[in-house]
Order: sequence, then structure tokens, then C-alpha cells
Amino acid sequence: MAEGSEFLSWAALFIFAAGFASFLAFEKYRHWLALITALAVVGAGLMEPLEAFLAVNWKIIIIFFTTLVAAEIFMLSGAGAVAAEHIIARCKRPAVAIITLCALTGFLSIFVENVACVLIAAPIAISLAERLKIPPQPVLVGCALSSNLQGCALLVGDPPSMLLAAEARFAFADFIWYSGRPSIFWSVQLGALAGLGVLWLVFRKYRGVAEIERTARLTGMLPSWCLVGVVASLAIATQIEAGIGWGAPIGTTFFAVIAFVWYVRLDKDTMEADLSAEDAMVAHRLPSVRGLVRGLDWKTTLFLIAIFVPVGALAAFGWVDRLALLIAELAQGSRAGVYLILIVTAVIASAFVDNVPFLLVMLPAVSGIAVDLGITWNPVFLYFGLLLGASVGGNITPVGAQANITAVGFLRKHNAPVTLQGYLRLSLPYTLLAVAVSAFFTYLTFGIVPPQ
Repeated sequence: MAEGSEFLSWAALFIFAAGFASFLAFEKYRHWLALITALAVVGAGLMEPLEAFLAVNWKIIIIFFTTLVAAEIFMLSGAGAVAAEHIIARCKRPAVAIITLCALTGFLSIFVENVACVLIAAPIAISLAERLKIPPQPVLVGCALSSNLQGCALLVGDPPSMLLAAEARFAFADFIWYSGRPSIFWSVQLGALAGLGVLWLVFRKYRGVAEIERTARLTGMLPSWCLVGVVASLAIATQIEAGIGWGAPIGTTFFAVIAFVWYVRLDKDTMEADLSAEDAMVAHRLPSVRGLVRGLDWKTTLFLIAIFVPVGALAAFGWVDRLALLIAELAQGSRAGVYLILIVTAVIASAFVDNVPFLLVMLPAVSGIAVDLGITWNPVFLYFGLLLGASVGGNITPVGAQANITAVGFLRKHNAPVTLQGYLRLSLPYTLLAVAVSAFFTYLTFGIVPPQ
């Protein structure tokens, strides 16, 4: 390697490492820090501006944002909250009601962004806790844990699943059934059942009659059908194109636009101009169109766009290949060893930092690891193990995932602060058991006998 190239190579590693550290230290400003990191890559001459633009996977960005729009309007329509209240109202035993609420939050998170699901569950959790005279912290934290776990079950909702689909060229159906075998969706469901078992042990002690105040109202059903359309377009387009092509983002954009037009045409007298989308979800009201637009997750969108650039520079200068070789050497040629290293590393890293930059580096490394191990088939079990660890690992700490931050912040606003000890008492057994069950099933399914 020439002297100049070696300098640029180390510069790429330094810029990425500095950016990654800044995300950890200043999580609140990670979107601006990611943009600064991307600009530093271009400014240091590691990439030309056009190269940086092309390094961004714009198909994933469009799918993420349009799915976010459709999901946000679905939540504001009240359909999710009405359904949840209707189901919870039928549960009279406290433990059954709380477990059902956690399970429903997880189910919604399969299709919808996790934070919105936690905000739907929040007023119900507070109402349940007040009626039962129990602390609300474990109830809402349980909902957040369930939400994070289910976010990686399908190719919709969360960026990690989209990143995996783009890297491994997975279609929507591949998350459910792959090469004649049950795929990651079923691994996640087994992990969810194990996690609910942990929650049951916590909540079974509560006594009384579970009642909630039903405050949600349904504004219209069209957003629900648009969300169904988003999922269907992803399923059909990725199946036809054998992965994420341009059909999927075009389809999701179409249904997101329909949902947005529906919202714009609502009666303006029913909207509150100063109400944010987040507060509106909790209060079961409607923000103005401006409030809806301002309430969209622009920070995560900017973060996703910017982070592709430093990761692209890291890969271009060979650091991803070196990482793959290092992991293969540490495992000493053992498939099970590599699988375990990937999962443990993903769980630990995602407990403290955003899993998106971690996955952007590690997913391409999986291909290199497979080559180093002599794996000539699609290393599905490595991809799925990495995704499980990175998605569920965020449950361990209150800052490991945005859903956790939202739940803790909501409880703080309602004079129910969450201590780190109290959070870990619930999150650690839930996360470790859920990851262990999901990962073990995945390895049994794909790691022992190679898929075709």
C-alpha cells in the first residue's frame, strides 16, 4: 500500500471511530454528529461528494421514511389504541391484562416504529397501574422490551431488518420462511414467548380487578388500509425483485402519500396547532398538519443518511475485510464460535450505542467471515444471529433503544422515575433469555445443516 493510501486508510478508521464514540457520548445529537462525520470523510478526501451521495442506500432511506409516515398517521387515526383498549378491557386478572398489553405492543412493533407503539401503550399502562395501585414502571418498561424484540421480526418498521435485507438480498417472505425452513420471524416469536414468561413471573403477584379508562377514538380506517398496503407492497416487490429494488420504495411511497392526503383533508377544527405528534398520541387527539410533519422522526432519518458515508469509507479501505478475518481467527474456524462471537458482540454493543452503524459495518463482514470459514452457502444463521443480538441487545439499558428512552421519559413526566437498578432487574433476565432462545432456535434451523 502506498504511503498516501495508508494515511487515508487510517484516517477513515479514525473518523469512523471518533464519530462512533461521539454517538455514545452525545446520543441526543447523534444526527448532527453523523452529518459532521460524513462531511469529515469528504473533507479529508476519502470520498468525492458524488461518491458520498452514492454510498447512501436511498432505497432503504425512502422505505424507512415512507413507512414512518404511514405508521404515524395510522397511530394518530386511533385504530391501534382503540383495538388495544378493547382487548385489554376484556382482561380482568392484573397479570393477564399487563402481559396482554406487552404482547400487543410487541405485535404492533412488527409493523410499526417502536416509539409509536410505546406511546400507544403508555396511557393504558398508566391507567392500569392507577386502578391496581401498583407502580407503573415495570408495566411500561415491559411494553418497551416487547416492542424492541419484535422490531426485527419482519422486513418492515425498523432499519436493522432493512439493512439485512439489502445486504443479503432477502425478500419479505424470507423473514418468515427461507429455503424450506422457519425463518427469523419464528425465532423472534419463540424469544417473545420466553420474554413474556419472565414478565409473568414479575406480574403474577399483583391482585385486584384490572380496569382501564377507555379514551381512544377512531378517526378513520383508511390509514389502516394504507399500512396494510405498505406491508403488501414490500412483500410483493421484494419477492419479484429478489431483494430490495426500486419497486418497494415506490410502493411504500404511494401508500404513504395516500395516508398523508387523507390527513390533510381532515376537519381542521378537530386539530390542535400547538400539539406535537408525540403528545397527540398519548392524549388521543390530532395535531395540525404542521405538527404532524414536525413530529416525524427527522433526526433518525438524517442519521441514517449520514452514517452510510463513513461506513462506506471504512469498507473502501479494507477495514471491514480485516474485521472479518479477525473474527474468523478468534473463532478458530468454528461456525458455532463465530455465531456466538457475533451475538455476544452485538448484544454488548447495542446496549450502549445505536445498532445501525454497528450493523452497517458487521453485515458486510459476515460475507467475509463466511469465506474465511469456507462456507459456500448463504450464511443465513450468521446474518440472523447478528440481527437478533443487535436488535434485542438494546433492551439491556435504558439508553440502548429509542423505545426505552421514550418509556423512561414518559414515566419521568408522570412522576414515576425509573432507577437503573429497577430497570436492569427486569431487562437483564428478559433480554438474556429472549436472545438465548431465539439464537438457539436459529442455529438449530440454519447453523447445523446448511440451507440450499
